[in-house]
Amino acid sequence: MFRSLKKLFLTALLIASVLPVWAVYVTSMPAIRIQPNGDTLHCFVTGDEFYHRMHDAGGYTIVQDPESGYYVYAVRLQDSTLVPSTYIAGIDNPAELGVQPGLTISHKEMKQRYEAWEVPEEYRQSLPRKTSGRNHGTMNNIVIFIRFYGDNEINQTFSSINAKYNDSTENGVSLYNYFKHVSLGKIHIPTHYYPTPNGNHVVSYEDIHPRGYYMPFNRHSNPDGYGQDRASREFGLIERAVQYINDSFPIPEDIDLDMDGDGMVDNISFILKGTYTGWSDLLWPHKWNLYDREVYINGKRVSTFNLLLEGAGDDYFNTSTFCHEMFHSLGAPDLYRYYNYTSVSPVASWDLMGSNSKPPQHMSAYMKYKYGNWMDSIPTITKPGIYSIHSAASDDYSNICYKVASSDPNQFYMIEYRDDHELFETGIPGSGLLVYRIDTRYDGNAGYNDYSTFDEVWLYRPGGSAHDNGNPSQAYMRTGSGRTSFYYGTNPHPWLTDGSVDSTFA
Repeated sequence: MFRSLKKLFLTALLIASVLPVWAVYVTSMPAIRIQPNGDTLHCFVTGDEFYHRMHDAGGYTIVQDPESGYYVYAVRLQDSTLVPSTYIAGIDNPAELGVQPGLTISHKEMKQRYEAWEVPEEYRQSLPRKTSGRNHGTMNNIVIFIRFYGDNEINQTFSSINAKYNDSTENGVSLYNYFKHVSLGKIHIPTHYYPTPNGNHVVSYEDIHPRGYYMPFNRHSNPDGYGQDRASREFGLIERAVQYINDSFPIPEDIDLDMDGDGMVDNISFILKGTYTGWSDLLWPHKWNLYDREVYINGKRVSTFNLLLEGAGDDYFNTSTFCHEMFHSLGAPDLYRYYNYTSVSPVASWDLMGSNSKPPQHMSAYMKYKYGNWMDSIPTITKPGIYSIHSAASDDYSNICYKVASSDPNQFYMIEYRDDHELFETGIPGSGLLVYRIDTRYDGNAGYNDYSTFDEVWLYRPGGSAHDNGNPSQAYMRTGSGRTSFYYGTNPHPWLTDGSVDSTFA
């Protein structure tokens, strides 16, 4: 059986390789912290909205001592708890002091952080639910600008922000163009801004609280910060900003805020002045739902929102971040693992919901089908033959991918072709055929825990396994790459979620 399927995969590969030639988890983002004595600490931040850690260039984790207020190197206790040491970051040498690099919080603490973002059971029934006809039509995205009490106005020009959202020129890298392109015109997402800009100057709502009110409590450096009331503080900020817009800059009623007719505002993007902060806290770009209070715009209830930081720099306040968070709003999960005790990236930089690139790369055809609802079906290959395939960025969805059954009814293979010369694909590692394994028992890869929940989407790559990242940049197969076959004797080979070689190929 494997010989015929080997021929099938190779034939599809050769057809794809002669087609005409035509990219928010962050890693090592620069950050600055001020020590209690006035010293400036230059460090980095790595992670996502659930957990991000500060560290130095050597990967040594930095935390703030709640007693002294100093940023110090973290050490781990025997019970896996991460605690501050007495070694001051930027002054002491952690390598000479026996500090272990790359320390993260325990699995238990990580789970608690994820659960803190979950909508309580009593509110879940009130949240919007996607229907079978979702994500088709015009979805008006509302941006509301916010600055904290005492802050100066946002100094980014309105034109620079608007270009990231609404540039509709042929090759413009914008949220509007991205979703128009990846959905094959099935969804259009124009963005509208409030308060109304003053020419090229952004105008923002000034909140009643200073920035520190939305940062974690620290007895020395931030005594007015939040403790267990993080959600209520964030939701209060959103409620006040929306009410300000309703009172002072009312959104015209002819702007449809409810494309799918579920009674909810489809999406609001709150752009806050300033940059992200360290550790895991409120001031980090994220998508969430306003669930504990009823806030309305033109009779539609506010629920799904994106929170973004305008001062995060072009590495994070960019179209790619906007598109990643917006695809969350459209129903897509993350394809990286929140379980962060391994460096394994199931789809790496080949999918917007993995490690998104600049410009934002396409999501896989499977994601377009299941979560975008932009493909009616996936063609299935059941016998050897010659099959043509268009690239994922093609304007013809009739054959941008194929499905091949595995020996497990819960799992199947997806084949697609990617071309790094096409619009929104210049950030991917190369051009060629990709092979994914889909496990239909899961939704996304975020919940992976290595014992009961596994990846929904896995991209095969040389040397890759459930516990070894391998070389995802070499995942593409094409003539001249040295990778033109896929069966039990190749690297990569077809293995299933439990690690076993697929008997279909044995």
